[in-house]
Amino acid sequence: MSRTSGAARPDPKCRGFRRYFEGTREGVTYARVVAQARLEIAQRMLDDPARRVVEVALDLGYSDQAHFGRAFARWTGLAPRQCRRLRSAGFRLDASGIDMASGQHTAARGPV
Repeated sequence: MSRTSGAARPDPKCRGFRRYFEGTREGVTYARVVAQARLEIAQRMLDDPARRVVEVALDLGYSDQAHFGRAFARWTGLAPRQCRRLRSAGFRLDASGIDMASGQHTAARGPV
């Protein structure tokens, strides 16, 4: 095995990796970074009107649509279908359900 191909890649499932990661970024947890990445991927998938919510849930590794819907609502304060409608109307959402352009909650502001 060559030195470059045999180099150990960080294993995010490893507890040591998580401890190292959380120790190098003040106030940022591994779980938060994973949730943010999942949210961004979910929003891109939901932008495709042909893609069903259950397909998004399964593609992201959730066992069912209900579990994904609860997690998504925790991230944004919205159900996946509500988010889909708002984004198709021009809203940009982050993990807190806030319109990133205006800083206002999405329910309080029209399209950007």
